[in-house]
Amino acid sequence: MEIDISPKMAPAQIHTVFIVVPRFNITTLITMIEAMRIANYLAPVPIFSWEIASFDGTKISASNGMTTTVEVADDTLRSAEFTFVLGSWGTEHYSNKHLITWLRKRARAGTRICGVELGCYIVARAGLLDGKPATIHWSWLNGFRETFDRVDVREGLFTFDGKVMTCAGGLAGVDLMLRLIEELQGSSFSGEIADQMLHHPIRNAATPQRSTMGRSTETMLPLVREAMTLIENNIEEPLRVPEIAGLLDVSQRQLERQFKKHVGCTIVQFGLLRRLQNARLLLISTQLSIRLRVLTVCRISPIPSGNSLTAARPTTVRLGQKTNRHRAGPARFQISSTRSMASQTKLRWTAPDAMHSAQRLFRGRVGLPCPQSGDPPPRRCSRQPCGRAVLW
Repeated sequence: MEIDISPKMAPAQIHTVFIVVPRFNITTLITMIEAMRIANYLAPVPIFSWEIASFDGTKISASNGMTTTVEVADDTLRSAEFTFVLGSWGTEHYSNKHLITWLRKRARAGTRICGVELGCYIVARAGLLDGKPATIHWSWLNGFRETFDRVDVREGLFTFDGKVMTCAGGLAGVDLMLRLIEELQGSSFSGEIADQMLHHPIRNAATPQRSTMGRSTETMLPLVREAMTLIENNIEEPLRVPEIAGLLDVSQRQLERQFKKHVGCTIVQFGLLRRLQNARLLLISTQLSIRLRVLTVCRISPIPSGNSLTAARPTTVRLGQKTNRHRAGPARFQISSTRSMASQTKLRWTAPDAMHSAQRLFRGRVGLPCPQSGDPPPRRCSRQPCGRAVLW
């Protein structure tokens, strides 16, 4: 399917330029434009005009496979109040010196620059985020932080810092646009646009990107959600289970019982899955050495045992593909414990994110197929007292 979004509009009071790179998120682009279109619809005269361009030609493929026809970006593009750089999967490795130079010129001219989703990598490479707060899609936060140590990376929907902005992408682009319209035209006007879009409430910049960790608020106990947050916030220096219980002011026994009931696995198992996911994302989004940095940063060289998320028995952690092939696409982690055969545990981790892996693990325990691939339930270890080993 092909979409032509190249026709130019008549200049309005506020002009915006969208720069897209291959595999950008077209949903984010359309919803951000929609907020401006509705603003023009509600206003007596058009407030916004926009154009979409690329430094990679006139035919750009979006992440969903749709081809878009855009303008060719160069120095002849109109001056604009806002410039948004949109990128998605693969943009962490995208490099175009002409785009970097163009962004620096626009920034010096006073244009407000915003990196959207992985477009933040491009803005950071231009040096525009040094010493400034920035956010990015949550799955790339750690890799972005490792790559740009001069940037104040934080989790949120978007950031404002003078002439430079960042946005996590997805539907956070709608909240960003509504807040910008509120800044320019007032809160009542942005509220009218939100009514038209059926988008309520308008979220703030610091709103967490994930609110339920993949579970609905009706079924997830707040205590368990807080424990999951603590585990994710301490991936590099994992907390022991008693420490987590102490921070939450609850007994270790109660915490473990509620966690197992609501999540379907132990706290230690969940911590391992999250560290594996973090390792995979660091491999994809950075050039860190797998031997020296990735496994060390994620603390996954040992399999956790007992009440510790780090200390344990000898373990082998290996990738089912060579590292360079893994960085080109999804990979398979295989963790094989060296315990005795009577209680040997093997776990294959093939999901594109840890929540999918967790779902496979949890559903397998109750005899349900994998929710995404439809694979049958895994075989259980027949040896007692183990009974908890799974092999998909």
